[in-house]
Amino acid sequence: MDKAIVLIALAAVWVGVPRHERGVRLERLGVLGAVLVTTGVGAAVAAVATGSEDGWTAASTLLCAAAGVVLLIAFVIVEQRTAHPIMPLRLFRVRSLVGANVFGFFLSAGQLAAFYFCSLYIQQVWGIEPALAGVLFLPFSLFVVVGIAIAQRLAARIGMRTALLVHGIVGAAGLGWFSLMPAEFAFWLGIVGPSLFAAVGIGGGFMLLGSAGTSGVVPHDAGIASGVLNSSRQLGGTIGLAALVAVATATTGAAATPVDALAQGYRAGLGYGAVLLAIGAVAAFAIVPRSARAD
Repeated sequence: MDKAIVLIALAAVWVGVPRHERGVRLERLGVLGAVLVTTGVGAAVAAVATGSEDGWTAASTLLCAAAGVVLLIAFVIVEQRTAHPIMPLRLFRVRSLVGANVFGFFLSAGQLAAFYFCSLYIQQVWGIEPALAGVLFLPFSLFVVVGIAIAQRLAARIGMRTALLVHGIVGAAGLGWFSLMPAEFAFWLGIVGPSLFAAVGIGGGFMLLGSAGTSGVVPHDAGIASGVLNSSRQLGGTIGLAALVAVATATTGAAATPVDALAQGYRAGLGYGAVLLAIGAVAAFAIVPRSARAD
């Protein structure tokens, strides 16, 4: 099945992507910058993952963290000096882009925290089979559609940065509600209620990210701005979730039963995910200018 998908994608590229026209000058690919940022981010993620297992003062953790910092600093230096940067640093003078990236980072961390910890809670604490656990995520998926439908209209009424704040706070409230999941299965108070807030906030927030991230960016840089925004989302999901798992693991302590200990850790991960999302929402409101508009 995977091979068939790859073959279909290759065929679509071959048919749909136009051939390179003669005489058109292509910009050089910044290979060194791509290598530095990829390895730097990889080292940073490894530092978070290693820290949760070996300890934050372990030599392996400190080595990965130091390597990540050095490589990312080198990436910034290379991007400043090269004629063809893969990520022009001038983009970060655009406040709406910076605010959208900060919000996207924390929003992705909150989204993955909801999926990851809720899935584990439903199966390992409530003892529900995986297939039924998947069905219980349907309310979340439905409410995401509601959030998307609301977001654009809300931004047109109250402004982009205020809409980001509202959706972020609503999503954080949903994650906070999830952190209070009862020990026994409760469909309405444990699933539907928190899913309504979390999905409307997170779904609407993702809807607004694209517009906020490209607001104030010249058309020539729109593609790069979208790529930077997508990268911040991926990093938020990777680093944010790794950090929340570390928090959940550290919080899981002695309890009456192993199940109670797991529940304690999962609730902590969801609670801190709510805090991160709220921080991202407030930061976006502070950074994104009032002039940013929803396209």
